[in-house]
Amino acid sequence: MTYMKKMFKLNFNPSNNSTENSEYYETLLNDQHINELIFVDDGPKFRFRFKDLEEKATIGTSRSIVKKFWHKPSKTDLAIKFVHIPHNRFSSDDENVKKLKYLVREIQNFRELRTEFNIVRFYGFCLHEGQALICMELMDFSLKALCAIGRPKGSKTKDPSTMSEQTFGALALH
Repeated sequence: MTYMKKMFKLNFNPSNNSTENSEYYETLLNDQHINELIFVDDGPKFRFRFKDLEEKATIGTSRSIVKKFWHKPSKTDLAIKFVHIPHNRFSSDDENVKKLKYLVREIQNFRELRTEFNIVRFYGFCLHEGQALICMELMDFSLKALCAIGRPKGSKTKDPSTMSEQTFGALALH
């Protein structure tokens, strides 16, 4: 069986036309790599099955939830970002269109940057129970912890913007 590479057909001009809103859902649903995990470029591809994952911890929560999982078949730790997909597939709600547009763009960006050396590795995206699961490399160090190290001595604030310019400059070079 041959697979033809499908390109994202993106229209980032939201309107109240329900067919355009549906297009974002179709982009997600018709992606040729949906529910496929690739941990190593030349390695095996794994079909996503939620039962193959063992939840280890919650890493963070905000607009979405990020959790640490163990993928049993590949014996790989990974981080999974759970992103809620708006429920009404044919809604003309501009807010739903914005969320879908952002989700499609985020997946596209991860896919384009997946082989960059200094970027968290993207393993794939999956759809599960009304959510998009963005599967990526698990980092052993968080940005929050890095900011805590780089804060000026005596600073008690947790605001990352208090990191010195010198520290940010050093990070940008590495």
